[in-house]
Amino acid sequence: MIAEPKIVRIKRQAERDSLFLTATLQVQGLASPITVRVRNLSNGGMMIDGNALLMPGQSVETDLRGIGPVTGMIAWVEAGRAGVAFDDMVDPKMARTPAAKSDQTILKAPKLSDRRPGLKPGS
Repeated sequence: MIAEPKIVRIKRQAERDSLFLTATLQVQGLASPITVRVRNLSNGGMMIDGNALLMPGQSVETDLRGIGPVTGMIAWVEAGRAGVAFDDMVDPKMARTPAAKSDQTILKAPKLSDRRPGLKPGS
């Protein structure tokens, strides 16, 4: 009897959420933070691109919108892009929440009774 061949399917370790946002990354060995673009995000990491020279194994720290402070390590680097493996799991959907609205007070026009005496509407 001939055994049927098995079909092997490679599945990503975690679903990735494609998005486009900027982040500031503090990288081990670099004096100042760098700005990168986050291309996709999963619960275990993110793919970034930018102009910085990164190397696998460097520790990184960033503050992702909607998620907060995140630490990790550069897992791979290729053609201007890099993969960051997070130290702890995150919820990638939180990065899609809108930025917090500013707490500016909206000033309303004064009521007619609050206006200076002697002024009439339309004059």
